Amino acid sequence: MQYQKLIIILLLLFIGCSKNSHIGKYYSEDEPNLGLELREDRSFVLFNSKSGVEAGRVGKYSIKGNEIILEFDTGFEGKIALKG
Repeated sequence: MQYQKLIIILLLLFIGCSKNSHIGKYYSEDEPNLGLELREDRSFVLFNSKSGVEAGRVGKYSIKGNEIILEFDTGFEGKIALKG
């Protein structure tokens, strides 16, 4: 699945953000058309900016220590380290 590939890429290449301003869009360095949007309501979506495809509400996220925990609606969980 393309979106699971995106999460793996983001897990490895996430461009850091500060702990106080995590809301926004983040793009993969390897595949700049693929991205992750963290929303104010603690939901997140995955998207492909080239094709205009958005996966819709994919799950919820939380911040614990120096990690963003992505909890997908499917039960899959991913972690992204915060930098900066």
